Parts: sequence; C-alpha cells; structure tokens
Amino acid sequence: MKKKFNIQYLLYYGAVGSIFPLLSRYLSEVLEFNGKQIGTILALPPLIGLFTLPLFGAVYDNVKKPKKLIFALIMIATGIVFFIPQTQSFVFTALLITTFQFFNRPVGSMLDSYTIQATKEENLDYGKVRTFGSWGYVLASFFLGFLVEYTSLKVIFYSVGIFLILSMLNLKGFKNYQRKVDKRNFLKDLKDLRKNKEFIILIISYSLIFGISNVSNGYDSVRLAELGYGSSYIGVLIFSQVFFELLLMKHSEKIINKFGYLKPFIIGGLAISLKWIIYYSTTNLWVFIISASLHGFMIALFLPTAMKYINKIVPENVLATALMILSSALLMTLSLFLYLTGFIYDGLGMEFAYMLYFVLSILGVLFIGLLNKIATV
Repeated sequence: MKKKFNIQYLLYYGAVGSIFPLLSRYLSEVLEFNGKQIGTILALPPLIGLFTLPLFGAVYDNVKKPKKLIFALIMIATGIVFFIPQTQSFVFTALLITTFQFFNRPVGSMLDSYTIQATKEENLDYGKVRTFGSWGYVLASFFLGFLVEYTSLKVIFYSVGIFLILSMLNLKGFKNYQRKVDKRNFLKDLKDLRKNKEFIILIISYSLIFGISNVSNGYDSVRLAELGYGSSYIGVLIFSQVFFELLLMKHSEKIINKFGYLKPFIIGGLAISLKWIIYYSTTNLWVFIISASLHGFMIALFLPTAMKYINKIVPENVLATALMILSSALLMTLSLFLYLTGFIYDGLGMEFAYMLYFVLSILGVLFIGLLNKIATV
C-alpha cells in the first residue's frame, strides 16, 4: 500500500508540474495575452477556490468513503483539461482553466488528509510520501520544458490529462480507512477554528511565505523569456527549485523531532526571503537558477512542519476542513498577488515584484515568532 501512496503523489503532482510552470508562457506566446490578461487568468482559479475549498473540506469530513470523492473530482478535471487548448478566446480560456482548477485543486488537500489518516494504519511518513509528489512535479516540468521546444506548448494540457488518468487507475486500488464521521456543522467548525490563535498565526505565515513563493513560480517562465531564454531552461529551473525538497523532505520527521516546530518555520522563511533578494539583484541565468533552490529548501522545512503542526492543534474530525481553510488562505494570497503581479510586470517589471515578495516573506517570519511558546515538540 505504501507504493500506491508514493505513486499517487508522483502522478498527481506530475499533472500539476505539467501545467503550472509553463501556463503563463502558453498564455503569453501561444495566445499572445498581455500581462493583465495573464494575471487575471492565473488569479481567477484561486479566487474561486478561496470560497469553495472550505466547503469541499466540510464535504470530505462528512463522507465515509473519501476515496470516491477524490476519484470523482479527478475524473471531472480530466474531462475538462483536454478542451483548454481548443480555444483561443480569452473568456473561454479563463472559464475552462478556472473550471478545471475548481475540481482539481481540492484534490491536493484531500490527498493530504487521506494520507495523514493512513499514516496511523500503514506506518507512513508524510514527508517521505510527499517527496514523490516533488519528483512528479520536477520530472514532468523538466521533460515538458524540452518537449514543447520541439512540439507545441499545447502539449502541457495533454500531459495533465494523461497523468490524471493514470492517477485514477492507481487510486482504484486504495482502501477506505476507518474514520470517525459524524454530522458536522460547518459554520460552527469554522467559528471554533477561528478562535484557535495558533491556527490563525499559521495561516498568516503560511500565506506570506509559502503562498508568495507559489505566486513567483507562476511567472518564472515569463521571467526566463524576458531574460532571453527558451522553455527548455524551465526544466532546469524546476529541478533546482525542488533539489533540497527532494534531499531533505524525507528527513522531515527527524528534523521536527530534533528542532521542534519553530526553527524549521523560521529558517524556511529566511531562506525564501534570501531568494527574493537574489532574484531582485541578478539577471544572470545561472545565478537565477541556482538561487531557485532556496524554494525547495523552504518547502522541505516549512510544508511537513505545517502539516504535522496543524494535525497537533486541531481535532481530527475537522482536520480536512482546517486543511481546506489553510488552502483557501493560500489561494487568497495567490489570487491577489498573481493578479497584482500581472500589472507589476506590465508597468514596473519583475524586479519590483521580487522586492515586494521579500517584504511580505519577512512579515511572515515575524508572525512565526508569535509561535515561540510551542517551539518544542
């Protein structure tokens, strides 16, 4: 069963890695949309998800067989993605991408909830399993970066569809784990979580550090084009981004047990802040690519720590709802700053955006400091 979880993360994040790094370049080069249009298309899905993900979390917490829910969402998303490259209209492109993300985006959070639940029966280590997601992301983006040079950027959508179909086939072999299910009152759960100060601080820090980092990833391929380099370099950039993620995340359990929660949070936040300073100050391709590795360093420390920490501070019966709310906060950050970055790119350039990212990440680190009372496990 462990292999099936590893494969599921590999395939699902292979789909994510197929589209996310190159989507802005597809919109720019194939459809010839401007920065404002690109920012709008990139911002719409997380904006919709901001309001719908908590509801998906509540649905997940109220079903006895969540595997079927995950399967259904992937199946619908797969059916939509093949239509995206068939249109050149801004309105229809925005509508299709938003609809695809509406069904596909909750899968990641649900898969995390499902995996965390399975750790109790399958003796899984979330950090090690999540590493396979990183491999799926980097391998898909790496090979597609070269493939689109010889074919078309439209191939990214067909790659997404293939990965999602394979993930559905793999998911069929999963079992439903015993979990306590009672009728949840979503508004009451939301009110209770809102009173949890540690949860609120985690949301703010997670958004400012992890969320802003994902905003930049959406524009990296455009930045490479701005520096005069082709799509093939995006694969090298993505490999650099996940290098430390692949190296360190499998040791996340040991790191947390040794250093507690606070230090991994702070070190990860400072690492990504350093990345923004380097991005701001360089136009050298290889300095840009090497400094991208700080993204993976941040994720390897920040993401597993956040997942384990949230499992510690919220009741199990609202875990999926809490994760969806965390994802919604992330989506609010993504929506706002993906849209804003499109305007910044047109008017002030990416250098200004990188300095803004630096300031926000430092604020995230300062908020983490409020968690010092839980610095030890």
